[in-house]
Amino acid sequence: VAIMAQDYPHVYAIGKTFIVDLACNTRTCILIRESYYGNASDSTSGLCQDRSVQDCKGKVHRISLGAGAVRFSNQTWLDDSLLVNRTDELPLQLSGGAYSFTLAAADLTPPLFMQVSTTATSENSINVRVWLNENGVAYCAALGGRAGDNCTTLVLVNDTFNGWCTQLVRDECASCSSPSFGCVDHSTIWVDDGCAGLFLLDGQPLECDGRMDAPGFYDATIYAGGLASILTVGWRHSCAILKSKSARKLKCWGKSDNVGAPPAGSFVAVDAGDYHSCAVEEGAGRVHCFGHDLGYGEMSPPSAAFSTVTSGYAFSCALRVDNRQAECWGLNDKGQRTPPAGVAFLALSAGNRHVCGVRATDHYVQCWGENSQGQSTPPSNVAFLARSLGGAPLPEGSISAGWYHTCAIREEDGQVQCWGDTANGKATPPSYIYGFVEVAAGSDHTCAVHKHNKGYIDDIKLANTMECWGLNTNGQSDPPAGITVRAIAAGSDYTCALGYVTGFVKCWGLNDYGQSTVAAVASEVFGVPDMYGTTTCALDTSPSIQRIRAAALAGTGGASSKVHYSLELGYGEAFVTLPGLLAGREYDVYCFAEDAELPEPNVATELQMQATHRPTTTRDTTPPTLTIIEARQSGQGQLTLSVQLSEPGTAVCAVVNSRQHAPTAVQLATRGASGATDVALVATVVLKGLSDDTEFDAYCTAHDRAGRHPDALLVDNWMTYQAVLDSKLDVHTSFDSTPPVLLSTEPSHLAWVQCVPDGFDAGCKTTLRFTFDEDVFRGTGNVSLVCLDNYGACTDVIVAFEGHTFYGGTTYIQNRDVFLVFSTSLEDASTFKVVFPAGVLLDSKGNTFEMDVQCVDGFDPSWEPHLGACPPVYAVQTPS
Repeated sequence: VAIMAQDYPHVYAIGKTFIVDLACNTRTCILIRESYYGNASDSTSGLCQDRSVQDCKGKVHRISLGAGAVRFSNQTWLDDSLLVNRTDELPLQLSGGAYSFTLAAADLTPPLFMQVSTTATSENSINVRVWLNENGVAYCAALGGRAGDNCTTLVLVNDTFNGWCTQLVRDECASCSSPSFGCVDHSTIWVDDGCAGLFLLDGQPLECDGRMDAPGFYDATIYAGGLASILTVGWRHSCAILKSKSARKLKCWGKSDNVGAPPAGSFVAVDAGDYHSCAVEEGAGRVHCFGHDLGYGEMSPPSAAFSTVTSGYAFSCALRVDNRQAECWGLNDKGQRTPPAGVAFLALSAGNRHVCGVRATDHYVQCWGENSQGQSTPPSNVAFLARSLGGAPLPEGSISAGWYHTCAIREEDGQVQCWGDTANGKATPPSYIYGFVEVAAGSDHTCAVHKHNKGYIDDIKLANTMECWGLNTNGQSDPPAGITVRAIAAGSDYTCALGYVTGFVKCWGLNDYGQSTVAAVASEVFGVPDMYGTTTCALDTSPSIQRIRAAALAGTGGASSKVHYSLELGYGEAFVTLPGLLAGREYDVYCFAEDAELPEPNVATELQMQATHRPTTTRDTTPPTLTIIEARQSGQGQLTLSVQLSEPGTAVCAVVNSRQHAPTAVQLATRGASGATDVALVATVVLKGLSDDTEFDAYCTAHDRAGRHPDALLVDNWMTYQAVLDSKLDVHTSFDSTPPVLLSTEPSHLAWVQCVPDGFDAGCKTTLRFTFDEDVFRGTGNVSLVCLDNYGACTDVIVAFEGHTFYGGTTYIQNRDVFLVFSTSLEDASTFKVVFPAGVLLDSKGNTFEMDVQCVDGFDPSWEPHLGACPPVYAVQTPS
């Protein structure tokens, strides 16, 4: 009986020969006999136990089989089996003493790719041919090519914020609904409603955070203090607004006579002055003031609707909803109650006796009031506007006026810049590479909130860490370590912040009246109701050995095959078929290999894997399918078709009179209008020169882009003619449906009108001219001139437009020109918005012209929910 040492991971009983694996560590090895189907048996300890491959292989070994090396099994053995005696004793044939031998030397070198080639064999598979320099296994995968395809499974593994991804209703969220996450395709997922967590996308882990990565306006709600004035500190008192969208109540604390009696109701903004506070009521925009009344009128705000408010020493200012101009009341000893006329602001901030604001038109800062320390002299020609990570404007966080200094965040780089009193370093801000999202100036110190992901809580990246500078006699410039915030406020000698995660207020510094003590109540979460957009997160789709192995094991887009080395040829060869692919898609094919070395194979390096890259496109012999999903009139004699394709390609469409035959495929392809589509798969085709009020039949054909790819047979696939006939859609053109377009006005927008000379009479007699792109006619209703300022003196003017005259003037139309002639004077020093309601002015087909409140250049409509309506598209000014 021969005992042979071979490099296999088991002990075999095959016939009358034992093959013993000497590289096997202590383990259960299987005795295999042709008639044996059964149980495992214990082996003796392997001779390489606790030894490295280098110390074991290539060395002389000795083996003997002793008692217990083989254990009897209850299975049936053939008569020639060495174990036929049915005992646990070692058969005499196997007890021949010790045997010495040498194992083959260890191989520590990974296999080398000698050649890799790919061939697209069908619409769904690619064949890969691999040549290696030794035996082993080749793994290959086709990566990419699946963008735009639905994912198979998406599982939420860990919800970072304890149920935000699955909770149907949250009172602090402005517009949340289920579900809050889903998959876009095989490599991308979406989240909204502030959902954040760890997901498994088709089995691959992916983290996604809807708070930090949301684009545009919506992520601004995590910077609550930058978006709205919801946390404020005065002299020894503080206030904040509850976050609940159903009842945004006020809560104030500190010196009792300064706190006074805060009003009941729901509020969108609050600001504390030295001894009083004012808040803006939600919806109506009314301002309510409360606290200690010094008798300067600071407790008596105007009755207009306002969007935000700011308070200083015995005075306050607010921004009107209708034109975002400032209006002030209270003490006026330094001119702080006299804002510039006709200037629209994005934000205001009041200091001790001065006010500064960010202008809506150019984002420059303009100030008024006391200027003893230069606090009202901002840098010239510098735009200031803080923005969120997603680029949303944060007007309230952009500027803050302290007692005698002012600070603002530059729009260009997000850095803080200060001017005015420089004592104690309060006007010397630090620089931070990623910029800031909110600044708060106190009496002798300043704080700001970092913009970048700089803080961590429970290993979760968070933005909104903060730092302070300036006077620190009471610790007011020492925020708690690691604090992350949504809003900050700086007072005379203390500071408050709104916690990023908890929504609770925390204060530090002087606390002689309890102004720095606010109890954390679970039901009292402060801030702006959350509003988030949709965030997308994608897997790392770069090639890696791990991804290739996973694809091969899954059998979708990947596979493996053994490589058998031939001494005669000098290489080993394998064919790997990659299944489950999509037609006409370009894939990136990569391979790696491992040899047959035991106990652990040598694996090719990542660099070797990168070198196997072979771009390959699957064949595409299937034409796209097509559906005309919409036909709409887009102009005079013009129809626009929206065409859904099943894959990227080009749609070609044409119409025929409903009583005519369908066009042939050649006629359609050569005479029709076309529109291409990419991953969106909806093409837009515009058909022009059609007769008005006519019934048509629309037909479309389409081809894919297979001809772009040499692996896909270089031929575009066109729809069959039967598919063209099936695409038919009845369409109809109507009469002219385009309203008149205003080409020019005299005078231009916000220009001074030319008054008719009338001696020293008050008021201005003038003419307004409007020129359109087509002839216009009178409809029904009135044109209005609405006062935007000079309230009390200025009155709105109603122009009865159905006839030629109105009380105060005449109107006439000359083809494309409309004239409003005012023989009764308009009020001096006033700005009038001109309003054309629907139905007043028509073209020959009855299409109405309408002009009311629209946005001027430079104003982002997404600001309106928090800043109020934007300025009018056309307004004129009368001289004083």
